[in-house]
Amino acid sequence: MWTSVELSPTTRPLFPGRCAGCGCDAPQKTFLVGCSPVVLIFNLRTPILEKAPACDACLLMLRKNAWFLFFGALLAGIGTLLVIAELLFQLNLPAQPLWVGVLILVGMGAGCLLPMLLLAHWFPPRPIEIWSLGGNRHYLFKDEGYAEEFRAINVQAANGD
Repeated sequence: MWTSVELSPTTRPLFPGRCAGCGCDAPQKTFLVGCSPVVLIFNLRTPILEKAPACDACLLMLRKNAWFLFFGALLAGIGTLLVIAELLFQLNLPAQPLWVGVLILVGMGAGCLLPMLLLAHWFPPRPIEIWSLGGNRHYLFKDEGYAEEFRAINVQAANGD
């Protein structure tokens, strides 16, 4: 379950001084936080990226998850392509006009992208995501405690305290 914190797009977010992944104190590294890979595909023009704190162990885990997601999505797409191609060959269709071939290729492309997008949506590689909805930015956190701490720090900063 994700916890959402809404900020203005002009507000520079401040992250708590602990790891966003496991919550340990004094993280040594940072990682890029952005929108979901599914959203990024449709919003390449204005990607939103921020840096969040992470410890060495979580940074390594985040990298492994990203590679797993990439290769898993790639294998799912190739598998889907092979299944669709085999089904088309078994239909033994007579020669078709060019536009039918183009439609079949577009359908095969969509059929290959769908498992990749679903895999990226069901298994996001990061503990934080950023969505831009209705003019505001929504920061989505897997850890509810971290989200509340993030909200408190940013509300305090916005009030000038």
